[in-house]
Amino acid sequence: RTGGKGTFAILSQRTDLRRFARMRGGLRDVVMVALAIVYFAITLLPLRRGTAVYSSFPDAADNAYAMFLHLRGSVPHLHHTWIVGAGFAAGSRDLGGATLLRRDSLRALFAMARAEWVFHTHGIYRFARRRRGQTIVNLWHGMPLKAIGTYDPGVSRLPLGDVAIATSPLFKTIMARAFKLPEAQVVVCGQPRNDLMVRAAAAAVPDIALCMPTYRQSIRGEIRRDSSLPPEAMKELLMAVEARLDPAVTLILKLHPMDALNSMLDDRLGRIRILRSGDPQDSVEVLMARSRCLVTDYSSAAIDYLSLGRPLGFYCPDRAEYTRGFVDGVEQPYFASGIMLTDADALARCFNRPSSAADQGDVLMAERDDRAAARLWDYLQGVNAAR
Repeated sequence: RTGGKGTFAILSQRTDLRRFARMRGGLRDVVMVALAIVYFAITLLPLRRGTAVYSSFPDAADNAYAMFLHLRGSVPHLHHTWIVGAGFAAGSRDLGGATLLRRDSLRALFAMARAEWVFHTHGIYRFARRRRGQTIVNLWHGMPLKAIGTYDPGVSRLPLGDVAIATSPLFKTIMARAFKLPEAQVVVCGQPRNDLMVRAAAAAVPDIALCMPTYRQSIRGEIRRDSSLPPEAMKELLMAVEARLDPAVTLILKLHPMDALNSMLDDRLGRIRILRSGDPQDSVEVLMARSRCLVTDYSSAAIDYLSLGRPLGFYCPDRAEYTRGFVDGVEQPYFASGIMLTDADALARCFNRPSSAADQGDVLMAERDDRAAARLWDYLQGVNAAR
């Protein structure tokens, strides 16, 4: 999703579909063609060697941010540029040494089209194209349980990428199919964001119980509804769980940034702290590092959490009716890696006295260390040398 009001913002990969739809069809087509021509013209200019451009949702986050931190600290000759929305607060993240450009600016367009390396988590400009000498790395925002790419019949356009990442051989095959890449171009390196979580966990004393559900109804980015379960049901559930929590338990509910619940819940419900989009909060990686257990549903957060080897629970009352769909071959090992929780009593027991499943998710997670970004960069250097 983009933060600016300009044409480039409207036509980026994370577009606000409602805003874009308000443009007349003919005008949309003309603007798209014009921007595609401009982008093509820029690609005729020389490549800027030693430059890396990053784009993510939210801005300066996820795998792209972790990759930036690794490269900033280990590859001194690289020049770094972040493409961000107009509302991004520059001081909210450690982006020292990087140039920040608004996504809806011509400078951002030039930077993207001429960079040697492009790292993204949700795609780049819709009118962008590949060019000789440039490597576009699709650091997709999590290993998929839910249907993505070619697995999702509602997807008509795939994000650009010369390379993608995976956490296991199973996901190597899945990511290759999802983004129409040869398997040789999908690297089983792990997710760079998990490097940050593993390091934080080594220094943290687990002191919270964490709940991170995915959204059923979104209000940002791609507007969709994937379940008939009403958002109000979550509030009723939380009230029942709160009444059953042991006095010493600190429970944090971290909402997905696209979830409709962000506009429906206050920051506290009794003793439960609720982290909404826009609230001051630790990163997801730090929250996981601090947690004694995680409860989620249909989220790649569960696969990340396997790196810590801590108790994992699933609360999925709408599993049979969930319309997003699951990727073939992932559903069984995904749910086997945690404990299935069916009601408020089971959830409270999990938060009060968490226990682990016998299956530790080895099919989903091959490496559980803090070297994913390093492995990926080693691979990319080989790609670069072969060009």
